[in-house]
Amino acid sequence: HVSGTIGAATNNGSGVAGVAWNVSIMPIRVLGNGGGTDFDIAQGILYAAGLPNNSGNLPAQKADVINLSLGGLGFSTVEQEAVTAARAAGVIIIVAAGNDAADASNYTPAALEGVVTVSAVGLTSTLAPYSNFGDTIEVAGPGGDTSVDANGDTFPDGVLSTLGQDDGTFTFDFYQGTSMAAPHLAGVVALMKSVNPNMTPDDFDLLLAGTHPGTNIRITDDLGATGKDTSFGHGLINALGAVRAASEIAGKTVAVGPVLRITPRRVDLGTNDTSASVVVNNAGADTLSVTNITTSETWLSVTPTTGGEGTYQISIDRTGLTDGVYTGTVSFESNGGTLSVDVRLGVGAQNATGGDIGTIFVLVFDLATGTAVAQFDATAANGYAFSFESLPVGEYGVFAGTDMDNDSFIDNEGEALGGFPTLVDVDVVNLTQDRTGLNFSVAYQINVQTPSANDTSPAGRPLRSDVPSMRRIK
Repeated sequence: HVSGTIGAATNNGSGVAGVAWNVSIMPIRVLGNGGGTDFDIAQGILYAAGLPNNSGNLPAQKADVINLSLGGLGFSTVEQEAVTAARAAGVIIIVAAGNDAADASNYTPAALEGVVTVSAVGLTSTLAPYSNFGDTIEVAGPGGDTSVDANGDTFPDGVLSTLGQDDGTFTFDFYQGTSMAAPHLAGVVALMKSVNPNMTPDDFDLLLAGTHPGTNIRITDDLGATGKDTSFGHGLINALGAVRAASEIAGKTVAVGPVLRITPRRVDLGTNDTSASVVVNNAGADTLSVTNITTSETWLSVTPTTGGEGTYQISIDRTGLTDGVYTGTVSFESNGGTLSVDVRLGVGAQNATGGDIGTIFVLVFDLATGTAVAQFDATAANGYAFSFESLPVGEYGVFAGTDMDNDSFIDNEGEALGGFPTLVDVDVVNLTQDRTGLNFSVAYQINVQTPSANDTSPAGRPLRSDVPSMRRIK
């Protein structure tokens, strides 16, 4: 998972994008099923840095960057000595702050002299609830928060990356932690070294602090209190700024004009809302100009239709639309590129229960077989309440969703889907007696595809390891 964040294969139409996708990774195992020791970790650092170590072996090429997504309480003299030696050899060492919502100065390697300690932020660029903090924090990176779904895409707000299973299969999954934040920074440092191989650990420290004499370009976006603080250090790492700054101190210039960035890239207006805001900003240099905005549907409009950085209002008009789910696209053209925003909405007669999105099929799955054994067709007329009778004792999963395209599956993109208690954390319902109060929500889907050589799922349907095939009972 950590290595995928750094260097997953990219531009292949599959999975996720590695930060520095052409990087070479030197995997060194220092922890196993029984844990490990400070000595193991120190020897791994020395080996990676191309320094004498207990194995008696040296790599053909030393590492430029070491990522340590590990740690524990206490101070380790042996790890400090290894870090000091590796830094003296020119290696930049990135470490996770820790996930105990505590002062990182009490943890190793987070508190060691000479490392770059990384705290974690969530989707909203606030400190993740688990992240350690303190004076030793140098910089923040995306670490995720799987306990929430702030963007409403029905997936946890973790970091999606590659994952290997013990049975030899490979997939993608959402994790959270400062262990996920650290490799984002390590990947950025790899990008910096690709344009400036001579960048030293001292250079990087000065760039983080914004005090390098060779450039005025900042490599972080300041968060929290102005300047360095105990939550985010010098701020959230900015990959583009980092590459530009590394180039500039090497006497080179990366030609970067304006770069269009829009947040969010997906707007779901449900059955009630008529408008939503998106923010346009410049992720590059110079001045960004939005020259034209077009919409794919007549019921979509945007104000203003030209401009620069700022807030744009996307509005919809449901007049004349029949009941159902609709999707459209808003395209922003600028001197910094073209991006689109996906818009989804539902149309249905409103009533006292809060809305009508058509029939929601509530399915009970036998988890032993992965098939639906009972179905209840819930509608707005009965307040989307559901009930089942005469189910045998057993372990079940409860899911619900719409089937707008009538293909017998309730989990296609553009359809609503939910699970009890949430789709991202489905509970096993151990049915030994009557149960009540199985209340949960459904939401419109954006799919994360996880293709494999053995994939036989219909095109366009999500492949998820945590839910069965969502075929309803006709």
